[in-house]
Amino acid sequence: MLDGGVWCDCQLAKVIGDQTLCLPPPEELPGAMNLRKVHHHLTGDEAFPQKVYLQKPLTRQNVNWEEWIFNYRLSRARHMSLVSDHHLHIQHNPTLSH
Repeated sequence: MLDGGVWCDCQLAKVIGDQTLCLPPPEELPGAMNLRKVHHHLTGDEAFPQKVYLQKPLTRQNVNWEEWIFNYRLSRARHMSLVSDHHLHIQHNPTLSH
């Protein structure tokens, strides 16, 4: 099954979708008080469905510079999330550490 299909079938997607999961309220970004409050988001790749709470890359065809920057930054955020998750997994499973 593809990532998007797995996501659609998981319990977390269901509780976020029906708003029974208590997510933090939108907040102002540090140093950007003149912007509106920003919702917390999950990040995914192209396989995931488009949702209000899910940030995924824009289409790779005919992207302008701002869209390219968005995709790059989203990719870096996803990468850092994976690195953090891997680091925590190793810390909680000492047999996996090198």
